[in-house]
Amino acid sequence: MSRLFSDESLDIAVNASAVLTGPPMTMACWVFPDEALTCTAMSIADPALATHFFRIGIGSTFTAICATRAGGTEALATTTATGAINTWMHIAGVFVPNGAITDTRTAYLSGANAVSNLTDHTPANMGETGIGFKCGSTDTLWFSGRIAEAAIWDVVLDAAELLTLAAGFSPLLVRPSALAAYWPFISRASPEIDIVGGFNLTLTGTAVAEHPRILYPDGVVLGRHTDAAPAAGHPAMARWHGIPGMWPGRPLFGRGW
Repeated sequence: MSRLFSDESLDIAVNASAVLTGPPMTMACWVFPDEALTCTAMSIADPALATHFFRIGIGSTFTAICATRAGGTEALATTTATGAINTWMHIAGVFVPNGAITDTRTAYLSGANAVSNLTDHTPANMGETGIGFKCGSTDTLWFSGRIAEAAIWDVVLDAAELLTLAAGFSPLLVRPSALAAYWPFISRASPEIDIVGGFNLTLTGTAVAEHPRILYPDGVVLGRHTDAAPAAGHPAMARWHGIPGMWPGRPLFGRGW
């Protein structure tokens, strides 16, 4: 199941820590917008300011957006390709650190259609992670629609890897050694568990909704976390238990259970 966010009721999912404090970084998720508005799907920000952040989202014409702000004006990359209302879209943003030409950002729609912005921005004091809105001292740019399979990597994923994600493969199958956080959004419960990095999200509002079709790795069954912690050396996935109706290694077609 995905999570349905409403901009009218200001639904959010938040963790009071930053998954990463700066690039290199890739953010990616599936979105199903139900309104034509500019909004944020994923963000990392300075909780004391509204002007230092990283974010990805969509524009009012269903373009993909990747942006940073470090005071002053937001540095924004926007795809020319567009998705559509009430349709699943895969969006991603890659952030390249200062020193690799410049501190840049590139937006991707459906694993392709890349557009970059080369403005040199370096946001500071990251301390909060949000899904469904732009976090920071002032919450804004709330998302309207469904979000699923949200993930953050501590590397810049390449075009082939982003295309793999957009083809419906789980983030667990794309550079898993660099995966810093992953929220499948398949649970009915709160908090939403980060099954990789432990950055669990506190939910305000939201409802469950149908999920996009996703292929998970063989031998992995996603479900509700029940143990306090894994034994030393054991992966986080060992702490998860099955949900009736889901099969590891097979596509999830978005039906409820």
